Amino acid sequence: MSEKFFLIKEEEGLRIDKFLKKQFPQFSRNALQKMIKEGLVNVNNHETEPRYLLKKGDEVKISLKEKKQVKVSPDNSIRLWIVFENEDFLVINKQAGILVHPDCNPNIKTLVNGLLAYLPQLKNVGEHPLRPGLVHRLDKDTSGLLLVAKNQDAFLNLKSLFKQRKIEKTYKALAFGHLKETKGKIESYLSRSHKKSNTRISLAKPRKNLKARKAITYYQIEQKLVDPQNIPYTLLSLFPKTGRTHQLRAQLASINHPIVGDRLYTNKLYSNKNNKKLLLHAEKLAFNFKNQYYQFYSPINQYFKMFVSHLKPQ
Repeated sequence: MSEKFFLIKEEEGLRIDKFLKKQFPQFSRNALQKMIKEGLVNVNNHETEPRYLLKKGDEVKISLKEKKQVKVSPDNSIRLWIVFENEDFLVINKQAGILVHPDCNPNIKTLVNGLLAYLPQLKNVGEHPLRPGLVHRLDKDTSGLLLVAKNQDAFLNLKSLFKQRKIEKTYKALAFGHLKETKGKIESYLSRSHKKSNTRISLAKPRKNLKARKAITYYQIEQKLVDPQNIPYTLLSLFPKTGRTHQLRAQLASINHPIVGDRLYTNKLYSNKNNKKLLLHAEKLAFNFKNQYYQFYSPINQYFKMFVSHLKPQ
């Protein structure tokens, strides 16, 4: 932990958390607010709060928590279900329950640990050492197809295809309730929740002073179902055109049809019934690469299949 001192001159009227974010861009604003609340930031030798407005002549001291350097190492115990591989990329059928890459805990086993054991050269591919070769991601409890680049040229090309929305993705999901329209489009703006930093909120329109990104998902109803207690479900095919964090989960929850097993985004109506595994699966990937068309398919996992088999058509 190191101490830094600042004398306020030109920043009068600025919130202290925003001031510190300018000084330390390597830290998120949430992390700096947490330091303030923990008493690691003093103004004129007194503890303060994130919304404090700075005054000219204030003396600010911060006892800075340095970011831990998390290293990811190869691990042969992580099994990889490889669907396809060539000289440029491989496609993996990710199992539900495993993280794709590590966050702040280096002791948690992730898919990346297994990838580095299988392809040591992958450590030099990508934009971040904790995400080698990854051109997109899946949530921990989401199963299905994951695309991994094997060299930097392939990484940049595949990343560009995702950015240009030229990679077609299809997901299967089982949602609570019966959607009215056979097919439709969910268009919203996703923003990080201030109440739960690990979740997103889906807004019909962007709000001032709130960072939000546009998210677009098309859907098609495959089957309307009910369980023995007459609880309604809808089996859906989902076609996301953007790739925002928790996009499908947050958007379906926003229209009151949370995905079965999604405890982060369930609502009061289904909270007592949503204690299953997440039933969201990345089923298809299709794209053109180096003048060749590729299409990959992964059927829903056994748990998903068994759950649906106990439901009856509506």
